[in-house]
Amino acid sequence: MDGEDEDARESERSEVQYIRYVLIRHGRTTWNSSDRAQGDLDCSELNQDGIEQAQRLGHLFRRYADRAHEDALQRSAQKKTKSQQPSAELYCSSLKRAKQTAEL
Repeated sequence: MDGEDEDARESERSEVQYIRYVLIRHGRTTWNSSDRAQGDLDCSELNQDGIEQAQRLGHLFRRYADRAHEDALQRSAQKKTKSQQPSAELYCSSLKRAKQTAEL
């Protein structure tokens, strides 16, 4: 195996893009506090604990997305290539408690 083949394989390995999925449950609701199951009923919104949980999560998520962006810029600068912008996307169900969590 010559050095050029090894360099080509190393370059291919460094170009691999990774995808990270993060699954998040909605913040605490009044029904959760009273040990009541909600299932797909859209009958309860976040309580104060749930709002605080969602706000902390939002802060952490934004920091993570910012760090991923900075890492991508550093990698492209090291390789002297055009930066591929990492994306962070958020999907949620149509339930009020899920939407509240996503919006905060």
